[in-house]
Amino acid sequence: MRSLQGASYYLRGITNLLRRPQLWRYVILPTIVSGIVFILVGTIGVWAYYRIIPKNFIMRNFQDFLYFTKGMTLVLSFVGTTGVYFLLTNLINDAYMTTLARQVAQNYKVKTPARTQFGLAKNFSEIVKTIYYSLRLFVLIIFVNVIPVVGQIITFLILSYISATSSVDYILSELNYDHQTKRKLYKENKSLLVGFGMICSITWFIPPFTFLNRSISVIGGTALAVEKLTKS
Repeated sequence: MRSLQGASYYLRGITNLLRRPQLWRYVILPTIVSGIVFILVGTIGVWAYYRIIPKNFIMRNFQDFLYFTKGMTLVLSFVGTTGVYFLLTNLINDAYMTTLARQVAQNYKVKTPARTQFGLAKNFSEIVKTIYYSLRLFVLIIFVNVIPVVGQIITFLILSYISATSSVDYILSELNYDHQTKRKLYKENKSLLVGFGMICSITWFIPPFTFLNRSISVIGGTALAVEKLTKS
């Protein structure tokens, strides 16, 4: 039930964006950046995938092993490419997404402290911790993908969780929540976040949401954070 409730916040993100034209100026440039990074990273990802796949795939003696290798490489190439895409767009669009989260929070009468630092300089240690935490989950993904079908389902759930937490992280950081406090909130509201993250992940594959997805996720994630996480 909480997963469905979490999923509804993506729709809240869409409706908030459509009803508040003042938010559009914080969305236009990040959308353009997302499109450019998507094309560049996608091109490199496809090139890397075909370079890694064994060329002697049709050899009968190793067909089963190579089929497994091809499947693993495809999944890991997709996960790796997606991870690089989100990492780059998050770093480049950090200041815009933070400002967007603050603007949405104001609509919920949430007061955020005055900003004294911007972009990557605002809290470098928090960024490092987030990257480290994401890398640990990526290692877990590598291992669980050994399990057919179930491994891919677990991978999708992990990626959904990462997508959700990264979306709500902006406003929580602006409210001066430290890393440990945020991790505790995420753990207590895991089903809520996974439900929200699943919709974020699915809609990423649907044009035109592919490039607008990050902005909508941050808007919906901010609403989720101020209504649910900060009051839990």
